[in-house]
Amino acid sequence: MKKLNVAFYGDSKWALNTLEILLKREDCILKDVFVRFPNGDKQIKNFCENNKINYLKIEKINNFFEMNKRIYDLGISVSYDQIFKEKTITSHRLGIINCHAGDLPDFKGRNVINWALINNQKYLGITSHFVDNEVDTGGIIDKQLINIEKDDDYNKLLQKAYEICPRIINTSIDLIQDEDFIPKPQKTIKEFPIYCSRRRVGDELINWNDSSLNIYNFIRALAYPGPLAQTQINNKKVLIKKSTFLNSAPEYIDKPGTILKKDNNGIIVKTSDTYILINEWICDTLLKVGDRFENGFNNS
Repeated sequence: MKKLNVAFYGDSKWALNTLEILLKREDCILKDVFVRFPNGDKQIKNFCENNKINYLKIEKINNFFEMNKRIYDLGISVSYDQIFKEKTITSHRLGIINCHAGDLPDFKGRNVINWALINNQKYLGITSHFVDNEVDTGGIIDKQLINIEKDDDYNKLLQKAYEICPRIINTSIDLIQDEDFIPKPQKTIKEFPIYCSRRRVGDELINWNDSSLNIYNFIRALAYPGPLAQTQINNKKVLIKKSTFLNSAPEYIDKPGTILKKDNNGIIVKTSDTYILINEWICDTLLKVGDRFENGFNNS
């Protein structure tokens, strides 16, 4: 059995879970692990120290490969934050495999789990693909779809992705070693895919002029460990942790953002079409029936 010299690029739990699987493969030798600069990952550092693997924090990975004649059989990228250029890619004989939490060719880009929930998707794709000179455009190797249940939030989907991503990488290594394997070009699947932008400060503000369903999806998309959906009342910030979409709520006209009712279940807030139940929130002011949340959304 020919063993592959593997360079790994990654961060966080799904990277660590993948490293643990790779360590068990008899056909892979983990040579170097590159982590995000400058902070790195303490758990991955401990993993490397315990298994005598090089742990590297490189500020500019492409400059590193320009200056160092490092050659690997295979590269594996899981939640790495730098874009690989041609010289870096060709320094890996079989290429670089990336695990992307999105149903490629759709949902390219950043913060895909958040956007999938915001867009009321029925499933989340976990896709392995080859890295090329663009972002999330390389040939698809393998994919698995995760059902998004009605009560799934960002954290629940993240936990599912943590488990699926390592399995996808594991099967992808098997696939690409078959001489007859051909990755599927993304352009043959869809000409005009969905692109996702990076979320930033201000994007967590709730627009109460939106529908109840859209607001419900927005709140669960930003749940812990996200920043939480936010609103304001009397210049006080309110963090929304959890809400319930009320299927049978009536559609009628009133002032969006108004607190209509308050009981042991939470507060009922008017939206553009019906109303929504806010179950859990954080704020340092008492919320009362008749109060009105400010509308807000980031246009900057």
